[in-house]
Amino acid sequence: MSAIVQDFTIYRGTAPQLVFTRTVNGSIAGQNIRFGVRRKRTDPGPLLLDLLASITDAGSVSTPGVVTVSLTEAQTLAFAAGAYAYSLERTDAGLVNIWTIGKMTVELDVRNPA
Repeated sequence: MSAIVQDFTIYRGTAPQLVFTRTVNGSIAGQNIRFGVRRKRTDPGPLLLDLLASITDAGSVSTPGVVTVSLTEAQTLAFAAGAYAYSLERTDAGLVNIWTIGKMTVELDVRNPA
C-alpha cells in the first residue's frame, strides 16, 4: 500500500493534537506508530522530532484505526517558521510501513513571533 500525502499547518507555541485516520479498515491494536519530522526529507542525521503516536481508536474489520500525535508547546517552540517533512509510520519489529507523509508548515503566532 502506498503512503497517503497529507499536508498541514501548526503554530509555534501551541500544543496541537494531530489526528490521523487510516484509509483502510482493520485493527491497529498493539501496533507501534511513530511520527517523525525533518527539515527536508533528504536531511541526514537524527530526526528533529520522533514521537510515539497514541492509538485513539484501534479500528476493526469494518472501521479504520485512528491515532493521535500530541505536540507540546515546548516542542512547537523549538521549530523555526517554515516547511518541514514528516512521516507517520508503523514501526513494529521487522516491519516499517509508511502510512502518511507530507509537509508540516510551522507558522508564527502573535504571541510567539520569533
